[in-house]
Amino acid sequence: MKYELDVGGMRTLLNTLDTTVLDLPQDVVALEDAVAALKGALGGSRGAARTERLGEDVLGPDGLAVVVRCENAAAAGRGVLDAVVDGDERMADDARAKAS
Repeated sequence: MKYELDVGGMRTLLNTLDTTVLDLPQDVVALEDAVAALKGALGGSRGAARTERLGEDVLGPDGLAVVVRCENAAAAGRGVLDAVVDGDERMADDARAKAS
């Protein structure tokens, strides 16, 4: 098998991803705030109770799961990039050592 990795492109992608991932917890808080505002707007209706359950049971946990998965994906991508770059450097060092 042959793999090719655009190291510069991967670094750019990971740096962009890092910025996005750092903003995700704030987005989850904004989602929680929006659910609370909707619940408040619905007053004491059944819709308010359903909105609260939706926020607690679905949107809140799913939002946090997205944050964790994105953090894991960014870390894994960085790990792959580091391993490839390290392997390339070792191969180059070995080639230089054998050539001399």
